[in-house]
Amino acid sequence: MRLLVLALTAILLLGTRFPKAESPPRMTTDSEEYCTHLNNELSRLRNRYPFPTREVRELADEGRRMCDKGQYRGGVARLRRALMLMRSAP
Repeated sequence: MRLLVLALTAILLLGTRFPKAESPPRMTTDSEEYCTHLNNELSRLRNRYPFPTREVRELADEGRRMCDKGQYRGGVARLRRALMLMRSAP
């Protein structure tokens, strides 16, 4: 009986050693949802940088158009590039 209690205690203690993930993993696939996520990020950054460069605007517009047409890979690439350029702006 003691052995059973000891084994159950060890199982419970080992189970609490590993913390559970606090947030779900980020989506990084070329999909409509990821296009929407990137577009939301661009909108959020636009509030901090109201006058993005022409290149950022063109990349973001083209990325949105491509995502709307179902061309997710190209759209995601352009939206990510626009985000990168916007984040590196002075």
